[in-house]
Amino acid sequence: MSIVTDDYGLVKDNEHLVVFVPGSKKALPFRVLARHNRGGEILNYGSIPITSGESWGSYDGGTTTAPADNVIPNRAYTMTNSSKLFTPPGDMSNTYSSTDMFYIPADDFRNRIFHIYMDLTPHFIRCGIQIPRGQNQLRYQNNRVILGVDKTSGWQWGGLELVQFPEINMGYMFGNDTNVDWYNSVVFRYGEYIIGIPGDAETIFDLLNKNRPAHWLELPIASYDSTIRAGFNKTYADGRDFDGFKLYSKEDKAYALNEYAAEISKLSPEVVISKPSNTNVSRQRMVR
Repeated sequence: MSIVTDDYGLVKDNEHLVVFVPGSKKALPFRVLARHNRGGEILNYGSIPITSGESWGSYDGGTTTAPADNVIPNRAYTMTNSSKLFTPPGDMSNTYSSTDMFYIPADDFRNRIFHIYMDLTPHFIRCGIQIPRGQNQLRYQNNRVILGVDKTSGWQWGGLELVQFPEINMGYMFGNDTNVDWYNSVVFRYGEYIIGIPGDAETIFDLLNKNRPAHWLELPIASYDSTIRAGFNKTYADGRDFDGFKLYSKEDKAYALNEYAAEISKLSPEVVISKPSNTNVSRQRMVR
């Protein structure tokens, strides 16, 4: 736990979350205004959605099949074109999407994001993510090698930390390199954050230069897919060309502030947190 996160690893109210996208070399800084699911941060989902007989790639070559519902086959991994989605549990069936419980559209949810920790048992199962679904993002030597759960590298054991943005589908990847079929259990620790993007260039500069405390998350996005950019444009700028803020050194502060101000001007009024005017501040002082 840091000064900006709690025991769940989630960002506290009125603290900041910075999401960095390597593929664009830009960051999205958010202030968490409130956590909508306060007191309900744990979702015991159950098993990865697996159907008996479905095809998985095999570490030994070719394909294999799942031996039973919700069982990860031995020596097997999810293939690129069949990544997993987490359908909503039966008692949460009124979610926006009937196939992806975390997907939300920009029109109704532009001021919300999901900060998700996926914890998987057994913990030695390989976990990966496609952003967007169908796009394996982890790479080696630029784009010479595409990595993933079927490779020597490009995955994590037993869990992931993610941010689910509006308008962007993500696909979950799994790999079992043991010779045993495994039942499994997924637990999500998540925050449904009501967020805003700071409307003050100085604040953004301080956050991106780590002069202000924030929880940083670097998403595994090496190839900047056009659907990601389009999702950011629609969600945060009403279709205008905005997909984050570039990082600048402290020596380039004057240039950065001018650029950040121009980017802030593109933001939707629904997501930007405006800086109080001097007039309002003066009035508040007079009232006191």
